[in-house]
Amino acid sequence: MPQPRLRICELVLAPAVGGAETLALTLAASLREAGHAVDVIALDGPRGEASLSTGEIRVAERPRWAKGERLGRLTAARLLAMSGRYDVIHAHSYLPNLYARAGAASSRTRLPVVVTLLSGSDDFATHSARRVEACLAPWTSAVVAMGERLQNEYREYFPKLRDRVRVIHVGVHREPFVERDLGKPTRFALVGRVTPQKDLETAIRGFAPFAEAAGDPPVTLSIIGPPSDAEYARRMHLLADTLARDSVSFVGARANPFADEKIDVLVHSAVSEAHTPIAILEAAGRGIPVICRDSGSMADAIGWHCTTFADGSPEHLTRALLQVRNDWPQAIRRARLAWEIVPRFDDTARRYEALLTAVADPRSAS
Repeated sequence: MPQPRLRICELVLAPAVGGAETLALTLAASLREAGHAVDVIALDGPRGEASLSTGEIRVAERPRWAKGERLGRLTAARLLAMSGRYDVIHAHSYLPNLYARAGAASSRTRLPVVVTLLSGSDDFATHSARRVEACLAPWTSAVVAMGERLQNEYREYFPKLRDRVRVIHVGVHREPFVERDLGKPTRFALVGRVTPQKDLETAIRGFAPFAEAAGDPPVTLSIIGPPSDAEYARRMHLLADTLARDSVSFVGARANPFADEKIDVLVHSAVSEAHTPIAILEAAGRGIPVICRDSGSMADAIGWHCTTFADGSPEHLTRALLQVRNDWPQAIRRARLAWEIVPRFDDTARRYEALLTAVADPRSAS
């Protein structure tokens, strides 16, 4: 049996459904096909309804004496760095990025660590966060930003690390385009965590009058995602029950929402994203029409081949929904154009493979 080219640890926070976990799992599959040995490891164990075990994400070991969240994570990351099982650790999102390098520092190893920035918010807005990040610079082999905005922000905060930062846009596996029924769409879906950043309130308030105006056949909005914020989820359930009891439902987490659910149209109402959301790319890669906010990071990667609504306006969302419903052939044409240009995950995987190989063995870099 041939030896793996690289032994890679893809590090996430917990076994859950989210952008970081989706990227880690999809990248792991591609890297294994290329001949590398890859483990997807979580620092934390499953957490209630927000978790969805994929059967592939393993929870990192930690000794019983490592009590408390911070010490437990640090000890787990340190053991990973000291295990000798990996040539490189690739950490996804803020906390895994922090603990992966802190674990390497505390173990006094020179194990390369690559960090990927995913947040829609500013991880380094506080002085304390910037100070910790600067201290971890010696154990930062490379920084990947999923979009130009994240790259620019990071370089402004940490100019000494600017040469270690590069953009790798996320892509998706594009499915064959399926010609859709020219009848009216009925199955709308919002895919994402139930958290304020996703602005479900705008989606629900915009969908309720649309459902009343749509007529026959009736329309439904399925909210597919884990309740990451329990209080916000409670309020959104109450709002949906009050405004749109018969048309809005909460489905919960799904490992493969676009495969598990029948979706005619994707509605994306998030307040902000650091890069084009994976949900939009997944929909475009399946030829599903997209409705999203009119901010660049939402629609730019699919060439604005979508229907947009003014930022934060339920009324404008209602009009966008009616536009798609009433001119379904046009929505399908836009979806076809988006499908043709959606970024391919093969390119994402190739760029990550080149980067991980270069940091694990600098002699391999061209």
